[in-house]
Amino acid sequence: MGERMSDSVTQLSRLIWSVADLLRGDFKRSDYGRVLLPFTVLRRLDCLLMPTRRSVLDAVESLDHGSADSDAVLRDASGHPFYNTSRFTLGDTVTNGPQMAERLLLDYVRSFSQNIQQVFERFGFDATVKRLTDSDLLYHVVGRFHHLDMGPALSVHEMSFIFEDLVRRFAEQPSEISGEHDTPRDVSQLMAALVIEPDPGQLTAPGLVRTVHDPVCGAGGLLSEAADRITGMNPEAQVRLSGQELNAESWAIARSNMLMSGRDPDLVAFGDVLREDLFAAERFDYLLAHPPFGVDWRNVEQYVRTEHERHGYQGRFGAGLPRINDGSLLFLQHMLAKMKPVDDSGRGGSRIAIAFNGSPMFAGSPGSGESGIRRWIIENDWLEGIVALPDQLFSNTGISTYVWVLSNRKPANHQGHVILVKAQEHWQKMRQSIGNKRKYLGPDQLTEIVQLYSEATSSAQSPTRSPRDHVRVVRNQDLLYRQIVIEHPLRLRFELSEEALDRLAALRPIQRTDDPKALLTALRGLVGTTWDTISEARAALRRAAKAAGQAWPGGTAFDKTVRNALGVRDPDGELQQRRGAPEPDVELRNTVFLPLHEEPEKYLRTKVRPRTPDAWIDPDRTRLGCEIPSTLFYVADFNGPFEALQNFARLETDKVKLRRPAPDEDAPAPPKHLTSPHLHTVDSAVELPDAEMDDSELTQCSGGDLVGRSGNWRLLPAGFGEAVTPLFVLHPLQGRGRVLCEWLNSRRDHGAFPRVRDLLDTPVPVELVTDATVDDLLEDVQEARRALRTATEGILPNIFSGSETLSEEIRTTIRFASHEARLAGQLVRPFDDPIWRAE
Repeated sequence: MGERMSDSVTQLSRLIWSVADLLRGDFKRSDYGRVLLPFTVLRRLDCLLMPTRRSVLDAVESLDHGSADSDAVLRDASGHPFYNTSRFTLGDTVTNGPQMAERLLLDYVRSFSQNIQQVFERFGFDATVKRLTDSDLLYHVVGRFHHLDMGPALSVHEMSFIFEDLVRRFAEQPSEISGEHDTPRDVSQLMAALVIEPDPGQLTAPGLVRTVHDPVCGAGGLLSEAADRITGMNPEAQVRLSGQELNAESWAIARSNMLMSGRDPDLVAFGDVLREDLFAAERFDYLLAHPPFGVDWRNVEQYVRTEHERHGYQGRFGAGLPRINDGSLLFLQHMLAKMKPVDDSGRGGSRIAIAFNGSPMFAGSPGSGESGIRRWIIENDWLEGIVALPDQLFSNTGISTYVWVLSNRKPANHQGHVILVKAQEHWQKMRQSIGNKRKYLGPDQLTEIVQLYSEATSSAQSPTRSPRDHVRVVRNQDLLYRQIVIEHPLRLRFELSEEALDRLAALRPIQRTDDPKALLTALRGLVGTTWDTISEARAALRRAAKAAGQAWPGGTAFDKTVRNALGVRDPDGELQQRRGAPEPDVELRNTVFLPLHEEPEKYLRTKVRPRTPDAWIDPDRTRLGCEIPSTLFYVADFNGPFEALQNFARLETDKVKLRRPAPDEDAPAPPKHLTSPHLHTVDSAVELPDAEMDDSELTQCSGGDLVGRSGNWRLLPAGFGEAVTPLFVLHPLQGRGRVLCEWLNSRRDHGAFPRVRDLLDTPVPVELVTDATVDDLLEDVQEARRALRTATEGILPNIFSGSETLSEEIRTTIRFASHEARLAGQLVRPFDDPIWRAE
């Protein structure tokens, strides 16, 4: 809860959790919550119903059997939206002794109203009771809870604090599924603040009523944090919470949470929201969600596709369908469909916060479902901002995550713009990890992140900000781009080689001639002959066939196959035509991504045709795409212009196939194989091991190339020679590449590049990369590094790597190594002296 509870309430929460002491040995720590949470609910309900128990029993006796309005009558008699018709209480389970405990307890629970029975059913309460009985623990557990006072004297606010504290303790237990119950509280607090804090003017009115919904509510933590945030700004506000949940245990916890906080438990519905929206007619002021990362939606595909095809934009999924293995953007489309409309005066509307991994920002090519959904969101101007969070914040994954904030009532000064906040460095280290959660957002970090975001929403439009600022504001159109395909004409010369003759021999029309062997023998005399045009080549083949008394096959399909068998790509070769137009060369085809504001024809004219004058754009392949590259969150370390890496280096995309030789074939000489362990230790390809001929495809590299992966790059020496590698290979376009190498090695914070485009979009400092003087100075620096590495490589080797076999000999070696270590320490100590280094 937002405020500190009294010592007595905190003590009661500890007393409840102390019941777990009885469970040690018979239950795993991860199972404690499955006992303590339902028994806490049971004891609270037992205490609340005690004052009206006699009224309910009297009402039961007065009702006609099977009366249609019995539920309403009994609720009215109990004074609560639930009741119990049993003549027993939880105390009777204790007073009647251990032998009767199980029967009396289950009879009592099964006498609750249907809405409460469903909670205990989905807690798996019967199985828990049986397990406690088999362990001779049931009587003792019930007795401990019976002595806890959770009656009306304990306020709804206090009881809500206790239950949330128990849920938090349960989630923090080591378990393979505990992380499924809830979003970490620090992340929940941030999401609630981001979606509600920018709305102070909307939340101060007296008699305020606000609705908050979570379509995948888990244990209800996001709902609770949102309610606390709203009531913290306006204590008189009425906050109506609702949610939907698929996991039975999480649903039971969320519904119990509603009960404990005095809210209507029926507003937590059970079911898969992608299959069926159980709040179909409702719209909400605030929507928050943390859907499962990368969840497969194959099991609801039929329902989702039917709604998409039948209802389009009148349904929830009109903008498109993502890949089957990641339904993240389906949840977001659902939430957008639940927004309240904005009226002509600007009133109404909704705000949304949703936690994603990185995939929904950029997965999917132009024309794909994901790209179409993002484009629909951007073109409707609903995306207000994204906050990039630190990694290792969630217990079930250590990946980096992002909080998207969306609204159909963006502030006027930010319409047409998107706020990007880089918060990856705002975290504290956990004292004790909870699964993969090793970091958390402390109060200071939460305040800083929310302040950065709030300042951005309240400031004027500003696409460019301080280079050291952790906030960037981009225009909507900056997230849209065109994918164009550059074609180059196919030019061929023609040659009958041994390989080409083998290809002709395999053609079915050749095999169907009267005497294929005689025909091929006649053609063999042309091996080594070249022709400038295909017509010359065909004429020569026909003459050879005729001279041997054989007919040369015909037909358009056969002619094209012959052309492909004889053709050799040659920039000075014959231009190939198709239907009167140049035929494109598929091997020279180039896909280019252009910002939306850049005209394709201008790009072709200025960037492509100066090198290849006969290139053209295929208009049928042009696609409009939308993505939010992770590189947009990059914060410059210093002032100065930055441009994408692709302007300074070309990525090698051609692959060399290491063809596995046939059993009866002489194996060719394998190429040298450059891998990460050898990247910085060899200066010549000769020193590398041979690559394995296993049908894999690797990239060729040579001296002058930049080779590596994120944060680990090397500019290969000029005389390095040739090798193949699984690493990225870049050919520097300007200068000699040393500054590029140094810069890429400094980018360790980016992690692995999820796509090639992320590498090519890496921001590069223009003035330094193009400065020849800086490149020359870096040559001295990099040579000195190699010299130091070489000079120190043999110093202080592993003491067990020598030839000594006797313990005393090894002891002597260790004494010498210790003496050398002290000498080495004295030699390097000046390097740690800033005064010495300055001098």
